[in-house]
Amino acid sequence: MDVVFDTNAADTTAPTVVSTVPSADATAVAVSTTVSATFSENVNSGAMTLTDPNGSTVPATVRYDPDTLTLTLTPNTQLNPSTRYSVSVSGAKDAADNTMAPLTWSFTTGALPPPGPDQGPGGPIAVVTGSGNPYSKYLAEILRTEGLNEFATVDVSTLSAGTLSSYDVVILGAVPVDSGQAGLLSSWVNAGGNLIAMKPSSTLSGLLGLTASSGSVSDGYLKVDTATGPGAGIVSDTIQFHGSADRYTLSGAQAIATLYSNATTATSNPAVTLRSVGSDGGQAAAFSYDLPRSIVAMRQGNQAWAGQERDGQAPIRSDDLYFGGRSTDWVNLNKVAIPQADEQQRLLTNLIQVMNRDRKPLPRFWYFPRSLKAVIIGTGDDHGNGGTPGRFNQLLANSPAGCSVTDWTCFRYSSYVYPNTPGLSNSAAVSYTNQGFEVGVHETTNCQDYTPSSLAANYANDLAGWRARYPGLPSPVSNRTHCITYSDWSSQPKTELANGMRLDGNYYYWPGSWVQNRPGFMTGSGMPMRFADTDGTMLDIYQAATQMTDESDQTFPFTIDRLLDNALGSTGYYGAFTANMHTDASTEPPSDALITSAQLHNVPIVSGKQMLTWLDGRNASAYKDINFTGNTLSFSIAAGTGATGLTGMLPTAGPGGAVLNGLTRSGNPVGFTTSTIKGLEYATFNAADGDYVANYAPQGSAALTFSALSADTEAATSSPDTTLTWTTSRPATSEVLIGTSATALNTKIELADTTRKHSISARRLKPGTKYYYRVVSTDLKGNSRTWPAVGKTPAVFTTPAVDSRAPKITSARVTPLPGGIATLRWTTNEPSTAQVRIGTSKTDLEPVAGAEELATDHALVLTGLDPGTTYLINGVSTDAAGNSATSGTLQFVTPGSGVSEQTAPSFKRGTTSGAATVDDQDPLGRITLSGGTTAARSGTFVSGVLDARAMVIWDRANWDATLPAATTGTLSVRTGSTATPDASWTGWTKVPADRRVSGASRYLQYRVQLTAKAGAKAPSLWAVGFSDNGETPAKESEGR
Repeated sequence: MDVVFDTNAADTTAPTVVSTVPSADATAVAVSTTVSATFSENVNSGAMTLTDPNGSTVPATVRYDPDTLTLTLTPNTQLNPSTRYSVSVSGAKDAADNTMAPLTWSFTTGALPPPGPDQGPGGPIAVVTGSGNPYSKYLAEILRTEGLNEFATVDVSTLSAGTLSSYDVVILGAVPVDSGQAGLLSSWVNAGGNLIAMKPSSTLSGLLGLTASSGSVSDGYLKVDTATGPGAGIVSDTIQFHGSADRYTLSGAQAIATLYSNATTATSNPAVTLRSVGSDGGQAAAFSYDLPRSIVAMRQGNQAWAGQERDGQAPIRSDDLYFGGRSTDWVNLNKVAIPQADEQQRLLTNLIQVMNRDRKPLPRFWYFPRSLKAVIIGTGDDHGNGGTPGRFNQLLANSPAGCSVTDWTCFRYSSYVYPNTPGLSNSAAVSYTNQGFEVGVHETTNCQDYTPSSLAANYANDLAGWRARYPGLPSPVSNRTHCITYSDWSSQPKTELANGMRLDGNYYYWPGSWVQNRPGFMTGSGMPMRFADTDGTMLDIYQAATQMTDESDQTFPFTIDRLLDNALGSTGYYGAFTANMHTDASTEPPSDALITSAQLHNVPIVSGKQMLTWLDGRNASAYKDINFTGNTLSFSIAAGTGATGLTGMLPTAGPGGAVLNGLTRSGNPVGFTTSTIKGLEYATFNAADGDYVANYAPQGSAALTFSALSADTEAATSSPDTTLTWTTSRPATSEVLIGTSATALNTKIELADTTRKHSISARRLKPGTKYYYRVVSTDLKGNSRTWPAVGKTPAVFTTPAVDSRAPKITSARVTPLPGGIATLRWTTNEPSTAQVRIGTSKTDLEPVAGAEELATDHALVLTGLDPGTTYLINGVSTDAAGNSATSGTLQFVTPGSGVSEQTAPSFKRGTTSGAATVDDQDPLGRITLSGGTTAARSGTFVSGVLDARAMVIWDRANWDATLPAATTGTLSVRTGSTATPDASWTGWTKVPADRRVSGASRYLQYRVQLTAKAGAKAPSLWAVGFSDNGETPAKESEGR
């Protein structure tokens, strides 16, 4: 066939646009984008315009490239973020003069990325840094952690009068300040500015009211004066700092804290000072040491010890950065209960608030969602043993009905797994992830020390295997490396960051011989904060130190109860407490205790991924446009993505003694509650996006009034403490005058706090003694009021006589269970603590478990016992007055390997029918019958599946049960070798009187049938276990 070309045919086809950049309706487009349209053929003319939402044309250049057939518009400046733009292309003609049909499309730019971690969103606070000291930029992380997201970072070289005039507060890092810069700062402070200087240059001594002395104090202590405004609410014990502190004498300044050369020896030199300057309200404060450098050293350990094996247990781990060996420990473990770094950050925060009070109140964000004072970061390491699904299922079973993952009301965990972990398929992992759990990789160096390059190779290899096994999962964002290998200062966090992991749990409170069952903070902090590199440069990855493990010889619930009690109580040791409860098994007693304590304290358990989402969201949130005019504070809030439940905080005290009396958002009232945080009263509110106005009412002439006065003596000891509380009509200080004579109130206890709810403890009083007292409060205008008024008879309270009677212990019983577990129960006739002592002879009984909560019913779980061993055991209870009693010593023999359940969190994996229920009000939990005794009751409990983790031959059952008169209880079992019961399983078989259980399988399930006739008390099953012929599975751990 011949092909014929008609060269005289006319071209009547108009050019068209075949592709655009950005595409139509694209979102999150970069503000630096160019706009282009590609044509179907070459064109020789055409127009392209870009317009904003107001219809205004964006200035730009337009060029056509005939090689690519593309018309490109380049804006003269960056586009605005989060803005919809429209593009029009028209008039383009081809060589035959055919004109395109006009085309219009739109796109939306994305939000600006948050500032870098060493930058701030802007506001009335300036952080002045210098390139010679990267640690100075860590002040930005401290302010963010304390919720003061209203600062800008300024280099010291750019200081000018104009720059300073934009700020109320300047926090000056430990950077050199020449005489000219010192003059600028002095003029600014004299004009009303507030300066806080870190380890200041000598050029600032006069402004700060200090005279230099010879020498310095290195790696010492400071003691905060709680009778000062900034010090009120901060811990009164000595606390550590690291680095060098300059010695000064006071020359016009006030000491807020004093330097100590060791934990008990005071110097004559201040650690923190404050001075009023000029007549316009200016103030100048100083830390004699470099606070941010010290905070990093406390959080990350002694950099000089990096790469050293110090605890005698290879490989090199994170604890080696603290473990002194023949030297002094980097952290004083006698003070480990105090978050020493956090308390110093909060002292800085108090300084900022107190100093700026005469200019404007400064809003803050609270640490956690919905004003939570504590949160548990639940994690576990699964070394290919497959306990992860069971643990996740247990957490699902123990979460409240209708809970919300987003609001942190469901219990969730991160499990770091080896890629070969059985029983966790890709589809199962995806399902758990969709329910809010995190499945991550358990990175390993095979417990060998690493180099930066070998560590990078380890991550690449392990992540490749993990991704091949779990292609449906997002990349992990949190991590803990097997054996906690930590061979240098910063390769771990930098390698994690390079692989998209931004929450690190490798700082590990271990080994047990060093920890000695002392709950607390190896890193001095309960707050997840960013790492710093070797030179102090900030790394965009958070350190979430692991304060609790199931291998540090810590006892539970004592450890978690102590941390949560201190966070929720008057000490205010708030924090996110990370736990490693290994997920090699579906359940374990320490993890059960964690769940129970969280429930009792109403504290959430969240995954590492959830915590990271919150941290990024909170840290990206900002206060903007903060202004104070005529007793009105206006500001706006822009919450970051992921900051669900963000809580705002406003100081209730304003300039001139004004007090917050109303808050609106966009003209609508906003409810708030007041509370005292570290000595200062704040109003807390739901920090939704929007524009806010806070009204501060002038104080007026009304007299300060008192109400709700009380005196509470905590215990009848030989030196009792009495807490005196009262409420004032407006924020004021707290002071108590007390004595044993109405005419000689010679002891004064004072706090320079600012609150309406006052509380002062008079300590080490005499028992059985009448005390007289007056309370005194002074408001922010200096008006004092005393109650009862001078001239009237003082108020009175009498301390109780010494309680010297010990508790009476009854009904002690021990239940040995397979797998190296036992429970001990007893009762006392008065509320008391509980401690278990155990050994193989009466002369070697050692405390191994405990609970500090005062109760009359006591039950504790012991773990790690040797199978087939005879033990002696007893319980010790101590009442509030310090009187102790010991139960009789019981003897028992531990069974061999097997499975067991003995706590409500484990029982809740099962199902109930009829009147059967799991009672979680018991100290450990029990299976029982609900309802009153007026009618007969019956019910059935079917357990979750118990996993022996190997094929075994079952031996016998052991249990702790109570069957009152007119009740029955029947225990039955069935066995199988599939993780979910199916047709291959045996039928239910009643356990006979000799407790023998027959059959061979990996899995077992038990059933409990209970009945009670009318008038009978309910029967109870407290613990149950099933022994087998297998070996107790070796406990995987990070410490070996």
